[in-house]
Amino acid sequence: LDIENNCLFRLEKGLFDSNVQLVRLNLAKNVLKTLKSYNFNNLIKLKYLNLSYNSINLIENNTFSGLISVEKIRLEYN
Repeated sequence: LDIENNCLFRLEKGLFDSNVQLVRLNLAKNVLKTLKSYNFNNLIKLKYLNLSYNSINLIENNTFSGLISVEKIRLEYN
């Protein structure tokens, strides 16, 4: 799923709940500031997460703990 460059400033709770089969998620080049512990719940098949080129300055504890299949998380340029 590619949501790059869409001016997203937050991820609503439950946004990805119906996407449990998601393998790749690109959220680069938005204006995300905070990652909440619930943002990526249920994405158990996700292997690649791109959060680069945002404005992330806070990542809550356990934000990535449910990503049991993840191989790469990109966070550069935040």
